[in-house]
Amino acid sequence: MQKTLSVINLCNIRANALKIRAKIGDRKLLAVVKADAYGHGAEEVARAIEDVCDGFCVAIADEGAALRIAGISKPVLVFAPPLDKSDAERSEFYNLTVTVNSVETARLCKNCRCHIKVNTGMNRLGCNIKDLPKVLKAVDLDKTDGVYSHLFAPQNAAVCKAQLEIFNRAERLVKAQKPDICAHLSASGGLLRGGNYLKDGVRAGILLYGYAPAGFSSSGFKPALKVYAKRVQKTKFIGGGVGYNYADRP
Repeated sequence: MQKTLSVINLCNIRANALKIRAKIGDRKLLAVVKADAYGHGAEEVARAIEDVCDGFCVAIADEGAALRIAGISKPVLVFAPPLDKSDAERSEFYNLTVTVNSVETARLCKNCRCHIKVNTGMNRLGCNIKDLPKVLKAVDLDKTDGVYSHLFAPQNAAVCKAQLEIFNRAERLVKAQKPDICAHLSASGGLLRGGNYLKDGVRAGILLYGYAPAGFSSSGFKPALKVYAKRVQKTKFIGGGVGYNYADRP
């Protein structure tokens, strides 16, 4: 039997959430708890910080459903757009907020609350800005709560500036029709970059768990996970490989 133990410090996660809250002021804080909260336990993490944040983000609808079953009542944004009617109905049943990335998704999700995602350079999900007017015509604006995008290289100031300029255009288009909508561009990297990147809210992912993206410092944030395992062998290195291949060669 594998004797590996993971120990999660929820107090550290809460302290990190409070530090992020202090940094962003009255902007919205969306806590990213996808992939079982990066291995920290999504339901437990959500319960520990629900009073600190304004909502949560997950990757797929099933993760959002698990939060609802666990008693989480705040908004839950699902990053992956629904693929079919069944996905949309599941999101509606569990009162999840879906991501709209196209006219087709907008029509599929008429009965769900949604955030519109705009592609500003990540090229993963989101409508290109030239298609945004068509998406705005297809969504139910009364059920549209946000517009968002994602910085693909937050450590690169020039790239971030270019993405910000595109997102600013998207934000103006959307707010011309719904002024009180929440615009959010930044995950942990943009959050640490601060300033204009904070927008109306942020999505705190890896920073919430005590780590910073490449190019940023996590100083002041507390790691929350320790893994303990039993060592089965201690070997003097005799040359050759370290497992497969060489230790000193690419």
